[in-house]
Amino acid sequence: MKENFDLVSIGDNCVDIYNLEKNEFYPGGNAVNVSVITKRQGLSVCYYGIFGNDIYGDTIKSNLLKEGVNLDYCKTMEGNTGFTVVDFNDGDRVFLNDDLGVQNYFDLSDSFLKVLKDSAINFYSGFTSWISDIENEKNSIKNKNLRLIPKIKKYSDLLAFDFSNIYDLNYIRGISSYIDIAFFSMGSDASNFVQEFSENIQRYFNDDSIIVFTLGKNGSMALKNKEVFSQEPIDAARVDSLGCGDAFIGAFLAEHIKTDGDIKKCLKRGTGIATEKLGHYGAW
Repeated sequence: MKENFDLVSIGDNCVDIYNLEKNEFYPGGNAVNVSVITKRQGLSVCYYGIFGNDIYGDTIKSNLLKEGVNLDYCKTMEGNTGFTVVDFNDGDRVFLNDDLGVQNYFDLSDSFLKVLKDSAINFYSGFTSWISDIENEKNSIKNKNLRLIPKIKKYSDLLAFDFSNIYDLNYIRGISSYIDIAFFSMGSDASNFVQEFSENIQRYFNDDSIIVFTLGKNGSMALKNKEVFSQEPIDAARVDSLGCGDAFIGAFLAEHIKTDGDIKKCLKRGTGIATEKLGHYGAW
């Protein structure tokens, strides 16, 4: 019998390599991180993605199973699991290199789509946090999202999507009508840009959609039906910022399910969990 999940998290997995010489790495990936953080809030979570048949893929799967995340619908292919090479600048993570690996073949199976029908929220990472410099690769990811997002939405009561730091208005307009909860990573230096940007994109989304902006050291804010909600930051030591945005998303979505969409509580919980994440290395 098929299990009903509170959250289904769809998309990327990888290892974040902190030290190439010592092969020091942590499990990660936007969709993986969101699934773990949401599960840690006491909810039932399913992750869907493609792993390579290598030590990295085995490590990610092992850690996800320990966390209690369901992997029944995942695929394993011959080839390498995705990876990023990470450096730090005063606690802020900097991606030096990445490789999607077998995730270049990511797609949705018909048997998996049926799982989406009974979940409270479906989250799709969209692979937007990958930094490949090759323009046609970026476009191929965007084109894949333009194809897959309407399909995911067809099976979703609520669809959440992470735009990360993609601010392309044409791209946003192309998929915004399918997105019920949208996340944008704006950073601490975007205060002046946020107001203009938010005004530009609101008209693309449905009136009852929630548009969330994480603002780094300046906290976070959300828009719904033209109402603005704000959350102050929480002071904390900055050890490693990698995964903070994903921690925020996972906690926000979990709180949305628990409180039936109380945006103030969602922002507060997201900020609190993201702040805790700042204090240790690795995404979770």
